[in-house]
Amino acid sequence: MRDETAVDPTRIREEIEGLRHLTTAQLKDKYRDVFGEDSRSNHKQFLFRRIAWRIQTNARGGLSERARRRALEFRARSFLVKGELSKAEEDVNQILHYQADSPQAHYLKAKIRQAGNAIPSYQAELSEVLRVRPDHLLARLELSQSFRASRHPETALDLLDKMPDGQKQNLAVLVERNWVLFDLQKNTEMRLGIDKGPKVARAPELLLQDAVLNMREKKYAAARTSLDEIVKANPENFRALDALMAWYVTQNQRAAAIARLKEQVAQRPKSAAMQNYLGQWLRNTGDRQGARSAFEQAKALEPKLRTAQYALVELDMADGKTDAVRQTLDRMIKEDVKDIPARLLMGVLEERSGNLAAAEHYQLVIAAEPNNIVALNNLAYLMSEHTKMPDEAIKYAERALQAGGNVPAVNDTLGWAYYQKGRYDLAVQHLETAVKGQTNPKRKCHLAMAHC
Repeated sequence: MRDETAVDPTRIREEIEGLRHLTTAQLKDKYRDVFGEDSRSNHKQFLFRRIAWRIQTNARGGLSERARRRALEFRARSFLVKGELSKAEEDVNQILHYQADSPQAHYLKAKIRQAGNAIPSYQAELSEVLRVRPDHLLARLELSQSFRASRHPETALDLLDKMPDGQKQNLAVLVERNWVLFDLQKNTEMRLGIDKGPKVARAPELLLQDAVLNMREKKYAAARTSLDEIVKANPENFRALDALMAWYVTQNQRAAAIARLKEQVAQRPKSAAMQNYLGQWLRNTGDRQGARSAFEQAKALEPKLRTAQYALVELDMADGKTDAVRQTLDRMIKEDVKDIPARLLMGVLEERSGNLAAAEHYQLVIAAEPNNIVALNNLAYLMSEHTKMPDEAIKYAERALQAGGNVPAVNDTLGWAYYQKGRYDLAVQHLETAVKGQTNPKRKCHLAMAHC
């Protein structure tokens, strides 16, 4: 029990009244004193109210256990938004110390793991949420989506089939189950799921599912009708635009695809996102000049749009503008030391320039995102090929593989590291997998050397 007998209302009132005479800077100092951390707000009234609340709370014996958990949860969410994952996890662990089966805390911990790209831990925490609260719909949907992304649709379907009956007709559940069925190629069952959706105002996601299923079944006219309906209602539905562009490709109408995309962009002339999307497609079709123009336009419309800046950096890198790229990336990293894509691009730039400083950039990326497959793979190859450290290379390449990087590039790196180590049996195993997945002269050469 908290002791409230010693509370002096007059003293509390006088202390709070004294806050009214403080400047904003003085209130921020006071905030630091009572909360033990800096406030990000410069709003004087906000600071006054928060400090006054804390003074009254402390005078009455501090926070109750329930209020303390809620305060920790609030602060953990704030840390998560700011990307301060270790601080967020400290607060969540304190909540779990008070209440080990808190579904809110486990869900928060899952989001922290997701932000750190620790997918197996993310899935484990979501599973723990569902163990405590089987009706936690958001956790179940996220877990299903994660299973799909990691190519385990059977597990996702089993998860959805075990949900409470009262949730199975939820539109979000119908949509997610349809995507799972699509991955499993259960077309008839997926069609039944689509037909269960609202008949009058069909959800865009159901229309998209109708379109991709029709394309799989070569019902191209019906697919086009659904896609046109979606992008007419929302020209910035990029998943629908992806499917529409794919439709044109299946019809061998690439020029028409770009023309249609430019029409869509013209409907949203002030949209940086649309210009950025156009740039991506022009780059992928080989129109580098057009792509650069679109990315520049996106950047002009929204100067802080990092994706357009990254794309321009990659174009400059491909054009051999090493010094200009280095200056741009230096500036971006100074503006935001947590800019992981910029840091990764700097690593790639230094590696291509033959500068072993690339390793430091990759290590910083991995420290922030332990499961960043590109950084893990590139660092492993750098250590294997240039620093002759096969043991370290194997360690990082194995981590890339475990993080979901069972792709040709990672298998080639791991196989080559095993070759450097003298483990030719394992080298051949991974190099053969790499060549089967996607061959190129370097991979063929690695495999031939491993067979010798």
